[in-house]
Amino acid sequence: MKGVLFNVAEDVVDETVSDAAWDQALGHCCLAGVYTSLGDYPDEELAAIVAALSERTGTSPAQVLHHVGVHGYRHLVARQPDLVEGITDLGSLLHHLEHVIHPEVAKLQPAAEPPSFTVTDLVPGTWMVDYRSRRHLCHLAEGLISGAANGFGTPCSTAQTSCAQLGADHCSILVTVGG
Repeated sequence: MKGVLFNVAEDVVDETVSDAAWDQALGHCCLAGVYTSLGDYPDEELAAIVAALSERTGTSPAQVLHHVGVHGYRHLVARQPDLVEGITDLGSLLHHLEHVIHPEVAKLQPAAEPPSFTVTDLVPGTWMVDYRSRRHLCHLAEGLISGAANGFGTPCSTAQTSCAQLGADHCSILVTVGG
């Protein structure tokens, strides 16, 4: 997993939990916690940090990932603003993930394994986002979608209609602007 995700998670934890919470989670997991944005790190390290934060906050790992996504979107964009340059609304962002943003990520970071997204327009302002990833970070993706909507000034509702963690072959996230 790319270090930029660890960096964004650390920013969110420092900002919304406490300055010490990230370091305490690393200590709890016996991790050094030196993550460079372009570095590659074992997925298990993020899972261990999320589990430690879950225990500390009394929330589920899914809630921790969702929280990191909601609050982390702006940190991610601040780190890589060129990836969303010219995108002015949530629908455009969703449609650009697979065809523009993730190919650019692959160019910049050849070892990256971004998830796959298929976006289906249902009615204006409503999309079905099918998420596929061996990492099963659908709750993070769902949170990032909400964070992006907030960033565009158009809050949305999201609901997972299927989840790979519950046996489905992929995760589906229903996104409704203003809902």
